[in-house]
Amino acid sequence: MAELSPSAREAEAGGRVEQGHTAEETSKLPRDFGFLHIPKRLHWDPDKAPVFSYGRNLVFGVTCTFIVADLYWCQPLLIQLSASFSISYNEVSRARLSGKEQGHDILRHPVVNGEARRYGAKLIQACLVLIGSNACYNNFWVTLTFILGGSPYHYSTLVIGLFGLIGIFGVSLAPLVGRFVDRLVPWYATLLATVFMTLAWAIQTGAGGVSITAIVVACLVLDLFDQMQQVSLTTAVFSISEDARARLNAVLILSVREFLLIARAKLMLA
Repeated sequence: MAELSPSAREAEAGGRVEQGHTAEETSKLPRDFGFLHIPKRLHWDPDKAPVFSYGRNLVFGVTCTFIVADLYWCQPLLIQLSASFSISYNEVSRARLSGKEQGHDILRHPVVNGEARRYGAKLIQACLVLIGSNACYNNFWVTLTFILGGSPYHYSTLVIGLFGLIGIFGVSLAPLVGRFVDRLVPWYATLLATVFMTLAWAIQTGAGGVSITAIVVACLVLDLFDQMQQVSLTTAVFSISEDARARLNAVLILSVREFLLIARAKLMLA
């Protein structure tokens, strides 16, 4: 029987070596979640960095648009769902928030526990702003269904659903908003966005029940400056550490989940 080579003997002994690497190099190879093997062709190579082309950008944008739209299909139907199941508007609103919270719970990143404490006040402040902002933003779009479906408008579900197209305005301006934020201190951009979002709420509260123009203006302003607030907060948080951007982003997403937990608890007590 032919004598086994040193590498074959090592593999046979259980110390399997990745192709092209020594045992010591293999132990240092990057792994997802600390144990999932990443193929060599997928390792980061600064000399062969992937290009985020316009084609990929378009596919990414269209795909995300339809995925998110699929999550919000029930929003214009809240009035019909309330009538079909003989429940109040308050009760039918719980289904949307509770279901969305469960989705975020499934997608929770297990590695980010304790990250907020590690990265300090800037991350905590950004998360607190996002919690409050998301509370107002979700409240606006949920209650808008009942406002448009009630007196004096009495719009159909189709017309109410078309109001969601106004949100495309804010999303489409995100690249321009990003360039504008790059010229400002992120916290100043956040403050500016918060002021205009408050203005949108004032317009909606004061005239939303008597003028459809006020509602349209409020939708446009709220969507645009919500984008600015999110971009500026993300920019501020990412500046904490370039090596931890994925974890920092996960903490920001979890802050949205915490809002949903708060909202669900509030609705259960209502």
